[in-house]
Amino acid sequence: MKRTAAVLLSAIIATPALLLGGCASSAPEPRATAESVDLGIDPEFGSTMASCMVDHGWDADVTGDGGVLSNVPDGQEEPYDADLAECAKENGLDKIAPALTEPELRLLYLMELDTAECIRGQGLDPGSPPSEQTFVEGALADGNAWDPYAEVYTTSNSQVTEDEYFALLEECPRPGY
Repeated sequence: MKRTAAVLLSAIIATPALLLGGCASSAPEPRATAESVDLGIDPEFGSTMASCMVDHGWDADVTGDGGVLSNVPDGQEEPYDADLAECAKENGLDKIAPALTEPELRLLYLMELDTAECIRGQGLDPGSPPSEQTFVEGALADGNAWDPYAEVYTTSNSQVTEDEYFALLEECPRPGY
C-alpha cells in the first residue's frame, strides 16, 4: 500500500510582453499588496477533493497544507489518478492559476523571505534565498520560484517528519494559505 499525496499546484506561467512604439510611455503597474496577490490557491481544495475522492470509493484525508492524502493499494495508481483528475474537473479545480505580475512576484518574494525567517526561528535551515531579481526572473521564465520549504521538507531529504512539517506550517504558513 502506498500513501499518495495530491497537492494543488499553482503554476506560474508568464507570457512576455512586447513594448512597441518609440517614445510611448505607460503608466506604472499598481503596487501589489499581500491582499491583492492571488496565488491561485483555493482554501477549500483539500476538503472538496477529499470529499469527492471518498465518493469515488477512496480513503482520503485533508493534510495540514491543504492537500489530500490517500492510501492507494499497489496496482491501483492509475484508477486513483483518473478519479483524482475527474474530481478536480468536476469541482473546477483543474485550472492553472493566472500568471503573477512582476510587482506581485516581488511581493511574493518578500513574503517568502518572511516565511524563511520564521522557519529559521524554529531552528531549521531553509537555505539561502536567491536575490529578488533572480527569484522574479526564474518565476517569469519557467515558473520556478524559490521556496524556503524545499530545503526543509522534501521526499528525499527532510529536516522534519511529516507531523513536524504540518506543525511548522501552523507556525510559518506558506504565502497564500
